[in-house]
Amino acid sequence: MRQISHIVPMKWMIGLNFEDASNTESAQILGKLAVDSLLDDNLLYSIQIGNEPDLYAKHGVRKTEWGIEDYTNEWMTWATQLSHHYFDDNDKTTSSTTSKRRNIFTGGVICCTWQLQDLLDSGYFERSKDLINSITVQKYSSNACFGVAKGDISDFTSHSWITSLPRTMYEEPAKIVIENNKELIMGETNSAACRGIQGISDTYVSALWSIDWQLFLYSIGFSSVELQLGGSTSHYNPMSKVGGSWIVNPIYYGSLVTAEALGPSDAKPQVVHIEVSSDSRAAYAIFHQQALKYIVLINLNPDEEAVFSLQSSFTESWWNNDENGDENNILKVKRLTADSLQEKHVIQWAGQTLHGVSDGLLRGDIEIDQVKCNDPNQCEITLPKGSVALVGQDFDEYHTTIIADHSFDVDDFLGVNNSYNHENNYNFTNPLRMAGTTTTSATTTTFILLPSITSLFISISLVTYYMFIII
Repeated sequence: MRQISHIVPMKWMIGLNFEDASNTESAQILGKLAVDSLLDDNLLYSIQIGNEPDLYAKHGVRKTEWGIEDYTNEWMTWATQLSHHYFDDNDKTTSSTTSKRRNIFTGGVICCTWQLQDLLDSGYFERSKDLINSITVQKYSSNACFGVAKGDISDFTSHSWITSLPRTMYEEPAKIVIENNKELIMGETNSAACRGIQGISDTYVSALWSIDWQLFLYSIGFSSVELQLGGSTSHYNPMSKVGGSWIVNPIYYGSLVTAEALGPSDAKPQVVHIEVSSDSRAAYAIFHQQALKYIVLINLNPDEEAVFSLQSSFTESWWNNDENGDENNILKVKRLTADSLQEKHVIQWAGQTLHGVSDGLLRGDIEIDQVKCNDPNQCEITLPKGSVALVGQDFDEYHTTIIADHSFDVDDFLGVNNSYNHENNYNFTNPLRMAGTTTTSATTTTFILLPSITSLFISISLVTYYMFIII
């Protein structure tokens, strides 16, 4: 874990087994190890007690009458005891960057039968505030559970449908979480739960959906959005292993766009949702350091191009500098395109593609369009059918970071099987290597599947900034 964090700017969320509320032994050992090993270097974001507790009664992990009040009492007992175990009670100082930080837990991690508002109304949030730095929820746009797909391609190309669920479930309660200086995390999401929907989750439309979905979540206050990576039969995976090579799937491209739009962590990005009249269009303004950096335009229509008129109310700051004369009226555009919403492979981001690539390196020359705005008060940007545009005055330059010159297997990297090739001199400093969990590789693979990592991989790590391990 530490080695991965030295390659890409990652922090970690560590999950603890909450199945038996009377036994905290493993939680004490593993949590203490994580705190001692990672927190001083600011690599540990939070510790998660359990996963989806709102399903515990349904799945027989708790009694049928067990509810949110019982969860609150059990969680508070655990968090209080673990905090005493992890930290020196004689040290009363606190810090946001050292092991003295006490609010190390993330609360909730709910998905299904309890809502974020329930955590606020039940008293859980108020009681836990001194122990948590964030609240985590998990939600998919749709689901394909029990073999029945809910939602078709017309839903995933409707901006109102894509945003309706987070509007209803999260927009208002998110304000309360943020007002109390806590972060709100989407800890697990994708197009559709239960492996995704074939023909949607594994096609180009999922990339368009993911950009709209992610940016809307950020616009209502989420600080992190984490895409679910499932098993080999899942349709929604950002990447898949075919034979001995890893290939990128369509939804991966969506994170390339959002990552570049959000920029590095020190950009302090803010996302503003812009209301547009057409349900097949979406627009977002991205601010870095409180200054307008980009505008993201999305055309969800599979058959027709779309013309967006950028109003001066958003772009005024771009036109205030007369130093460059007419050059100041030129905007630059990067585009995400494919021939159809059903495309699975031939997808381009700013002229480059990962089609046929197994080393993580984008192929092709970068293509950046220039649009001259004769009228800065109403500058028009045209988008082809089913496409996305990242619009700005300029684009930041990213540099290639090479992790290794050869392919390696995830288990080899973590040192958890006997196939490790000792000629691959990886530095095994994973503090949780001893855990021997089968889910570790599944949650870390997002960052180590592709050995030669370009700016695309650095960028995607900023969107999926916090990862977690369920132990």
